Amino acid sequence: MYAASRGVVWKLERAHDFHEPDVPSWRAMMDGDWDLSMRLMAEMCEPLRQLYAAPPEFRRLRVVDTPITPYLQWEINGLAMRVAAGEQIRALPAAAVRDLETTAPLPELVVFTTSLCYEVRYDGIGGHTGARRVTDPDAIGPALNALIGLYGRAEDLIAYHEREVSAGAPRLCGAQSGGTLSGRPRARRARTTRSRPARTSSPTARAGRSRRTRSPRGPCRGWRSAPVLRRTVTFVIETYVASVCQG
Repeated sequence: MYAASRGVVWKLERAHDFHEPDVPSWRAMMDGDWDLSMRLMAEMCEPLRQLYAAPPEFRRLRVVDTPITPYLQWEINGLAMRVAAGEQIRALPAAAVRDLETTAPLPELVVFTTSLCYEVRYDGIGGHTGARRVTDPDAIGPALNALIGLYGRAEDLIAYHEREVSAGAPRLCGAQSGGTLSGRPRARRARTTRSRPARTSSPTARAGRSRRTRSPRGPCRGWRSAPVLRRTVTFVIETYVASVCQG
């Protein structure tokens, strides 16, 4: 779909934490290994360079807020790499869209034409779950015009990266990753073994266990948008998979 497009493909990105366990660089960042994360990210550059060498042009507007989350710092580094590969990206402060968010955050959008757009969907921890296909020009046209207007007011991503991200220490993902939110990873503590209480087979205990769910790794939060299977828009929905390289 992306390769068959002509003109400009637009992407609006608003949320500040996503859950991307399929991405090696993301996993390294979550594990507290910033250097490895950056090396893995660099490996994504050449495939992207080849992709962007041919039409269509891809323009992304990244809404940014403060304080910068660990995920956003990681992603901004990735976006700087994408700019070097040929993607057109600008950053816009969240304050510039507050008047558009009186009822909900702006949606995550990928716009191919004035008659084809995808509103990307994420779950409660920022995991990608699909997208809703929109084909109504009366709905897409005003949204695209607004996106183009916001893009025109935004700052070049490289300038934002150099001022807000590249000079700072990596913001790693806390105790779960063995890192700190303001510096290099801490030395990992030696694991200790705790004895677990014996399992009980009482009906009450079994019912309690069945209601439990695992907590997601890392400080990931999502936003609600609305419902197409992930693979239909793998690249533009930005899974950061190295084979496409990746949202």
